[in-house]
Amino acid sequence: MRHLLILLSAPLCVALSSPLLAKQKVSFDATPLVGYRQDNINWKTKTGSTEKWKNLQGIDYGIKTTTTFKDRYKMYIDLGFANFFSGKMTDSNYLAAPGSGNPTNNSLNGKGFAFRPNIAFGFNMKPLKSLDLIPQLGFVYDRIKLNGKKTSDNPLTSLTNTLQWYGPYVGLDSKTKFGQRWTMTASGSINLSFYNGSGNWKFTGDQTNNTMKQNGHGYGLMGKLGVQYLVVKTVTLGCEGDIHWNRVANNGNDRRNFANGTSIKSKLKNVNWTSFAGRLTLTKTF
Repeated sequence: MRHLLILLSAPLCVALSSPLLAKQKVSFDATPLVGYRQDNINWKTKTGSTEKWKNLQGIDYGIKTTTTFKDRYKMYIDLGFANFFSGKMTDSNYLAAPGSGNPTNNSLNGKGFAFRPNIAFGFNMKPLKSLDLIPQLGFVYDRIKLNGKKTSDNPLTSLTNTLQWYGPYVGLDSKTKFGQRWTMTASGSINLSFYNGSGNWKFTGDQTNNTMKQNGHGYGLMGKLGVQYLVVKTVTLGCEGDIHWNRVANNGNDRRNFANGTSIKSKLKNVNWTSFAGRLTLTKTF
C-alpha cells in the first residue's frame, strides 16, 4: 500500500515542482470531503454456497485534487477512506466444512475499513462557455477489510475478509455553470474490474483457521452528481453523491481450506459489490 501511495503522489509532486510548468498557466484545486457511505457485497459459487455482507454503514472521508494545465489538460488524484461501524454478514453452506457438524447458516455483526485511491487524466473540450466536457482515462483501486464480531451464543467465533477491486476506466466528466456562483458537476464511467478476495474464520473447537481465496475479473460502473456554490473567489462549498458497482460473473475461482483438513475448489457464479456515498465538500483553488 505504501508503494501505491508513492506511485499516486509522484505525478502530483512533479507537476507542482517543475520549473517548466511554473512558467505556464497552472491551477490546483484541493477538496477535503466527509460524508456517509453504505456498501453491500455478496458472492455465490456455482455449487450454491453464498456469503453476504449487508448494509455496511459508516463515515466516508478523504481528499480530491485537480491540477489544470493551460485551462485544458486535467490530472486528478483522489484518496478516499471509509470506516464502517455497522453491518451484517450471513452465509449459506460457505463457511462450514463438509462433515464438520458446524452450522451451515451463520451470521455475525461486522465492521471494517475501506481505502480507495484514484488517478485520472482528462482533456477539457469546453464546447460552451458555461459547459466543460472532459473525457477521462484513469485507474481506480478499492480495498475493503471486514471483521465479524462474535456474540456469546454463536459457534462462529471470528471472521475476516479482505476484498480488492482494481482496474482502468474510461469516462466523461462535466461541469455546468449557472450564473456567477452555482455549478453542477456530473460524471460517469465504465471500468474493467479485477478482483481478489481472501479471508479466515474459526468455529468453536477449531485449532487452526479456515481460509478462503478468490479471484476473477469483470466490469463496473461509476457515477457521480454534485452541486457547488462559490463562496468567495477561491473557496467553494458543495455536496455530492456517487455510486460504484462492480460484478464478476462466471469466470472467478474460489478455494476454501478447512481446519479439519478438507478443501473445496469451485467456480464463482458471481461476485457483486455496490457502494453509495453522500458527502459535503470544501474546495480551495490555488
